[in-house]
Amino acid sequence: MQPRPSPEQVSWSPIINVGFLTVPLCAGLLGGWFQMPLLATAICLPQAGWIAWFYRRTGAVVIGALATAGWITPWLLRGTATGSFDSASALIGPLMIFLFAWVNTQSRTNIDSANYHAETDGMTGLLNRRGFEARLAAEANRGTRTNSPITVVFMDCDNFKRLNDTKGHLVGDKLIRGTADVLLANVRNYDSVARLGGDEFTL
Repeated sequence: MQPRPSPEQVSWSPIINVGFLTVPLCAGLLGGWFQMPLLATAICLPQAGWIAWFYRRTGAVVIGALATAGWITPWLLRGTATGSFDSASALIGPLMIFLFAWVNTQSRTNIDSANYHAETDGMTGLLNRRGFEARLAAEANRGTRTNSPITVVFMDCDNFKRLNDTKGHLVGDKLIRGTADVLLANVRNYDSVARLGGDEFTL
């Protein structure tokens, strides 16, 4: 099966969502009302980064829009003259917050992609040996904590070398991919299937 995200990739905490409230508040009070753009930006950046890390591009866009709205809201509420409004800070501050969030999003995407390819067999899309060993260690730790057994099955394709020698590697590769498809079709959605190498598979 396709390698699943690691626990840290799927973990969630409601604390992350606090940033959707604190970023516009901070931008509005410190940036818009008290005219302290550097402090407002410095406080908002980490929160925006965490939101973008979890919610990806959508989070970056939303937090950028909220920061902008928060920054200009005090000016709209007070109805002050346009000349007294620090338009440069209102533009640069939210833009920096958005760009920082966007960079975090791209970093998360690159890291996840690197981890995925590092643990994925290129031919079958199954876990490779590295992915299998990581998953096995995680399941073993979970089994120890919960005092529950785990089952590991090793298998290979009979006479695979002879098939490769007589029919060619294209046929051998087709057999490997077909075996992977059969295994995936007959396991539960929370089971893991891996190709260790050659014609060796494990569940």
